[in-house]
Amino acid sequence: MIENQKAPRINVSMAIAFSSKGNFLCGDIMNISCTGVFIKTDTVLPIDTELALRIRLPDDVETMDIAGSVVWAKQASDSSPAGLGIEFDRISSANMKKIDRFIQERIRELTTPRMESNFAVAAF
Repeated sequence: MIENQKAPRINVSMAIAFSSKGNFLCGDIMNISCTGVFIKTDTVLPIDTELALRIRLPDDVETMDIAGSVVWAKQASDSSPAGLGIEFDRISSANMKKIDRFIQERIRELTTPRMESNFAVAAF
């Protein structure tokens, strides 16, 4: 997923709940694309572990239920947290569109120049 990224990916920080084989876990999504997420979590799972993900995007009242699997995992180091690279296996087209719209909006926010005020303050 990371080595061969084709979908736009953005850095985020949002909580996520996920489960595997009846074990309920939580973590923080550190980046997201339409094809998957990186979850910062102390629980490192084996590659190919199937997960049920529950994601709620900022400013959205509804959660999205998405099936995914672990495609890579890493232990914590001095320079980076432990976590899981998750690829979405089953995602509805509506949820994929939601994620894509969220990513495109964030990219626009980051790339749109801010208008600077050219007005001088008058001293009286």
